[in-house]
Amino acid sequence: MSQRAQISLTKILEAAIDICNEEGYEQLALSNISKRLGIKTPSLYNHIQGLTDLKQKMAY
Repeated sequence: MSQRAQISLTKILEAAIDICNEEGYEQLALSNISKRLGIKTPSLYNHIQGLTDLKQKMAY
C-alpha cells in the first residue's frame, strides 16, 4: 500500500506560514513549500495557481 500525502489548500497555507515565520517571507517559494510537504512542486498547482495566488490566499 503506497503512502500518498493528502495535500489540501489548508496544509499548503500552513506550510507557507510556517516558512515565513521560521525562515522569513523572502524564503517563501513553491519549491520550499513542496519540499516541506514532501511532494513535487507541480502537485501544488492542483490547489493554487502559483505563488502570487498563494500569497493572496495567505492574506485572507
